[in-house]
Amino acid sequence: KEAYLSGGDIISTLETVAENMTILDDYEKERKSLLSEYVVLMYIINFLFIGIVVGINKIMVPVFRVEAPGNLEMIGLQNPCSFCSQFSCVFCDILGGIAAIFKLGDIKSIENIGSYYTSLFFLMAIVESIFCGLVTGEISEGSAIAGLKHSIIMAIITFGSFFILVNF
Repeated sequence: KEAYLSGGDIISTLETVAENMTILDDYEKERKSLLSEYVVLMYIINFLFIGIVVGINKIMVPVFRVEAPGNLEMIGLQNPCSFCSQFSCVFCDILGGIAAIFKLGDIKSIENIGSYYTSLFFLMAIVESIFCGLVTGEISEGSAIAGLKHSIIMAIITFGSFFILVNF
């Protein structure tokens, strides 16, 4: 309309607009193909984090039980939730709920310090999955809200893999 009102050549204007739209479509396809590598990388980072956390849990927690079964406090290892036994602590209640899901036992006893660390590692993995999913959505679609689907997928994968790897 503007080209017609200004007395310009409408055909050349429409050809230029069509050419620019084609260039924009090609640019968008190229951007999506380049960013899809980063989406895959974010999922790999999530799996790697789960593997590291479960590996640390499988290596460190048995060391606590074998090296000093009754003398954990003598080697400087303390369970922060054992101090919350007199009053209620929200963080320790959350970790206690996680320990109950995985049937790990009471997290507030010093003898069962492994359940505290297992619950803590699981919580760290879930938090990492949620934020990694939000970043993935921001990278792939330009919106952190769009990353909620990635967060849900990663959290489910984290829960399932952590449940399997910790219990076996």
